[in-house]
Amino acid sequence: MSSAALSQLSPEELEGLAKASFSDNIGLQLGPLLLGCVFDFILLGTMLQQFQSWWAYC
Repeated sequence: MSSAALSQLSPEELEGLAKASFSDNIGLQLGPLLLGCVFDFILLGTMLQQFQSWWAYC
């Protein structure tokens, strides 16, 4: 949505748009963050195993 379109909205419409964007459901906000952290830790474990194998055979 462009800034020109946003400036034509009423305050109530802007409030509704903001509520839809920033929901109170903490699961929707933390879910992607936690999944990203878990995935990064899995890849970190994989990288550490590869480094240990490289270190053992070099």
